[in-house]
Amino acid sequence: MNNYQPHPAADLFPMMPDDQYQAFKRDIKENGFQQSITLYKGQILDGRNRYRAAVELNMLDELPIGEIDDDTEIDPFQWVISRNLHRRHLNESQRAKIAAKLAKLKHGDVASQKDDRQICLSQKEAANMLQVSERSVRSAKVVEELGSPELNEAVERGEVAVSKAAKIAKEVPKAKQAEVAKKKPAKKKKQTDKYSKGEQAKETKGQSIDRDTDQEAVEDFLRCRSPLNRLKKLVAELTDHQKMMLLEFLK
Repeated sequence: MNNYQPHPAADLFPMMPDDQYQAFKRDIKENGFQQSITLYKGQILDGRNRYRAAVELNMLDELPIGEIDDDTEIDPFQWVISRNLHRRHLNESQRAKIAAKLAKLKHGDVASQKDDRQICLSQKEAANMLQVSERSVRSAKVVEELGSPELNEAVERGEVAVSKAAKIAKEVPKAKQAEVAKKKPAKKKKQTDKYSKGEQAKETKGQSIDRDTDQEAVEDFLRCRSPLNRLKKLVAELTDHQKMMLLEFLK
């Protein structure tokens, strides 16, 4: 069997995390291959993890292979996205990373694939296709450009949020980025209620009355916020003589 390489479109999506891959490989060893790999122009378009397991388990002769006819007109990038987007459980940061890769691609980027109708998208179009925000795609682009390989891999595995990774990429030297990304934020100290039970027990009767008075003043102010209520309050404070003068004035 040939030594197949992955198609550039297949590399848009991350490989399985190691723990999942080891379980996947054990299942293949016990139960064999349940699906074939898919080749397009001699490269693996789908099934990189199955091919890797076949190589490691020395089971290449048992690996089923499907092949898309070279004469079939497909966009391999669109094909891979359509096949993988909904069958994989990817978080928003992982999808943003894929969108950032898509937005970087231009027609003819891969010389050996000149006949392919390679996808060419703006950041907005890539964000819509992967169902993420443009802001997340911009953050993923920062990680692509300034982040270390380890930091990029951590985002692709879904271990670090892309927004956090972008901040680290901009502020931390590459050699320390992976270490900083692993650190968990310090827990905030629990705030104690100003009027906890212990303090309420110490509160004097006079202090309680003062608080009640203040509360009433606030409520009174809120009631009098409208001009009509303020007028009512003013009239209530007038003497009888002043009220008569006001009635005469209003006639």
